[in-house]
Amino acid sequence: MITDMHVHLMGDNGARLLASASHCGIGRLIVSDLADWSEFPEENAIRAGNDRAAAFAAGAPGRVFFLAYVNPQLDSAEEELLRCVQQGAVGVKLWISLRDEANRLDRAAEILHLAARQGLPVLVHTFSRTDALLRGELDAARFLELARMAPECTLIGAHLGGNWRSTLALAEDLPDNVYWDVCGGYPAAGMVEAALAQLGPERLLWGSDAPGRSFGSQLAKVWFAEMSAEARALILNGNAERIFHLPPGGEAILPEPPEGGRELPDEGEEHFVFCGDSPLDGRSGVTPEALEKLLIRHGVRCAYAVSLDSFRRQDLHRVNAAFLAGCAGLTRVVPLAAINPRQTGWRGVLAAARKDGFRGLWISPYVHAWRPDAPEFAEFRAALAASGLPVWLNAAVEDYRFRPSGWEPRPVMPGELAAFAGELSGCPLVIQGMEVTKDLLALLPAGGNWRLEYSRLTDREERLPELCRQGARDRLVCGSEYPFRAFDETRLAARWLMKERHSEK
Repeated sequence: MITDMHVHLMGDNGARLLASASHCGIGRLIVSDLADWSEFPEENAIRAGNDRAAAFAAGAPGRVFFLAYVNPQLDSAEEELLRCVQQGAVGVKLWISLRDEANRLDRAAEILHLAARQGLPVLVHTFSRTDALLRGELDAARFLELARMAPECTLIGAHLGGNWRSTLALAEDLPDNVYWDVCGGYPAAGMVEAALAQLGPERLLWGSDAPGRSFGSQLAKVWFAEMSAEARALILNGNAERIFHLPPGGEAILPEPPEGGRELPDEGEEHFVFCGDSPLDGRSGVTPEALEKLLIRHGVRCAYAVSLDSFRRQDLHRVNAAFLAGCAGLTRVVPLAAINPRQTGWRGVLAAARKDGFRGLWISPYVHAWRPDAPEFAEFRAALAASGLPVWLNAAVEDYRFRPSGWEPRPVMPGELAAFAGELSGCPLVIQGMEVTKDLLALLPAGGNWRLEYSRLTDREERLPELCRQGARDRLVCGSEYPFRAFDETRLAARWLMKERHSEK
């Protein structure tokens, strides 16, 4: 059995959570209800949320368990925790009301002492952001400080601390009472393997953070991670079963992935892939030749690829020329020319791309930090439209919340993206990495020649099925965001999501 130890009940979504989890082979859920989702919720809201969670668990015995959610800054926090114990809580959930107005952790530590006396583990939201923490929120360093204040209590740091790379840098000084879950967040390739190497399988638990994240995208973190069967069993169930004192659930078996459905985009095309070494953490990437072999292995006919050198180089004409030469003779890797309108030589880069026979252009208002509808780039937009070349516009790479300090990408807003698409209405346009909302679909030109790459849609439990229900299926194309993600992660997550949609019919 697979146990998802980090799920959020939100209103009346319990039945939906159980159905979605079952489609991915997940047998047990440990849920918490975060009341009204305010940073410092009041007593009545917390009580109501815990009552909902307790009722959900009581209605699905053996399949659902719940955590007592408390705000440590309230005088009623300890009473509420004990009330939830009487209702059958298997642990405690602390979110972001952990630091008081003087930045102290004393009241949170009192909850830990009480939880330990009740034999309950405590799941603590932990989020080492690049930007400032939310009021009351803990980063990994403060979480470890809290853990040392109550060494008798078992603590689980959520989300592997948010910025998992910085969390793992603290691994050598980890208190014995600390575990980590790998739930939620961007499903980065290599995350679980790195955590295993630093922490060992006994310290890791699996969760989804659904419905904020899709069950499939989070399960894929473990699916594609290289590890022993014994380690996988511990992460998917064994550790949660031991720590939360759950009844034996049997073997944790990853289900076979579903086949691609007729409602999914053509999996034989790839619209979001890079070659080269990662500029974000220095990890070795893939050469064009290695990518070609990967495409053959996965049955992908063509992949529109970009060199990762384009993220940081000023001489894009040389980057593009070297990448084109590296792709010579390959039949499945289709090189795109990177172009940046903030560099004064963009006209020469565009002219060279047309002369050298590139099949398309790659632009990134996100990586290169420019606003796609800004007046100062009007000439650039007109030149793109006149070039006759398809354009791939990149709106995001990896997780903005945990970007390297000193690198300042620019998030792309729906309105400015829609305005850009309107000016290029006659030009083939693929939008990469965009969080698609109803507002964006309403803003994009109805008759425009644009398509949406679906990687970010597979991260959320509702987005991809919702777009298909809205009739946007023909606007979607496949993308992996490789090597930042495992190559097949988005395809697998999309299949789980659409398997669920088929079962609703």
